[in-house]
Amino acid sequence: MDQYSLQQIYDKIANHIVKLVEKINNNQIDVKSLSLYDLNDLINNSISSSSGYFDPMPSFQQSINNTFSLFEIASQSGNRDMCSNLLIIILSQLESFINLELSWAGTLEYNQLINRHDIYTRHQWEKHINKLLPHTNRFTGSGVVYTAITGGYDNLAEPEYVNDKMDYICFTDNEKITSDVWQIRIIENPDNLDPIRLARKHKILCTNYLGEYDFSIWVDGKIQICGDLSEIVDRYHLDSPILCMPHYERDCIYDEAEKCLSEGKGISKDIEKQVQKYRDENYPEHNGLIDSCVLFRLHSDSLLKSTMDTWWNEVLNESTRDQLSFNYACNKTGLVYDLCNFSIYNNPYFSVVNHSK
Repeated sequence: MDQYSLQQIYDKIANHIVKLVEKINNNQIDVKSLSLYDLNDLINNSISSSSGYFDPMPSFQQSINNTFSLFEIASQSGNRDMCSNLLIIILSQLESFINLELSWAGTLEYNQLINRHDIYTRHQWEKHINKLLPHTNRFTGSGVVYTAITGGYDNLAEPEYVNDKMDYICFTDNEKITSDVWQIRIIENPDNLDPIRLARKHKILCTNYLGEYDFSIWVDGKIQICGDLSEIVDRYHLDSPILCMPHYERDCIYDEAEKCLSEGKGISKDIEKQVQKYRDENYPEHNGLIDSCVLFRLHSDSLLKSTMDTWWNEVLNESTRDQLSFNYACNKTGLVYDLCNFSIYNNPYFSVVNHSK
């Protein structure tokens, strides 16, 4: 499917949606009798007929169908504002699908990545359908992008894109690090933590070190910022106090542990002890796995704070491999995170640079 064909599809469906939104906003349609069958057919038929080498991705179909289900509830309740908002979400989902298709969507790797996280995505949407929540952006107020570099493990990458509405802070134990963008804050280490845990503590306990901000965006030291991170929030945030990225290969902390052991990442005995603890507690397999190198978090949320405390306790007392314990911590506290639908290695917002050692 070429770029011209995709743009034609988007323009055709966007025109249909815009007209519906205008009629809803101008009170020209009784939303209680409004159906999206025609729009659903238009989307599926347009994409299917224009795609000669693959069918519409299951993940895209699932997200659209979930939105249609939510729209049906909103229309039956006569909620005009939510009906209008959901139509805009459908347009955003379509735009996301087309943008990904132009880059790497439709490939086997992409479909496998998204399909592995479908169970978690359905959990998210069920939560929204049950609560009938509107799509609102809670990431407002003062924001900060931050990172932590300790033990000479990473070089500080200057952002290619800088949002002048946000601060950029680097926590480090290296007094020689300088930057034209990042504010350098020298780390204190009263608990005599090893360099990895020292960085992890600042990564996880965002409200302890950045409580003056309303929200934060964490990026690992290996990440270079290339695009406007606010676009990710606008597109993918639903209502959770934390927005994450899916792991690019796996959806299970047990599989992640095996990978860490096979590649010598972390201390083997600590990982084995940690995994056995989770199995003893009957923590389920394939219960989601994030790529923790990027995190979007709201600082005022009490559930987020308790989850981060639980997560840090695991990193402090178990292995330093923080991706092994994040989903476990969420499971313990009941936090459900929002999830992007792209990989850290395939998106317009970040690039991955090599660790310095």
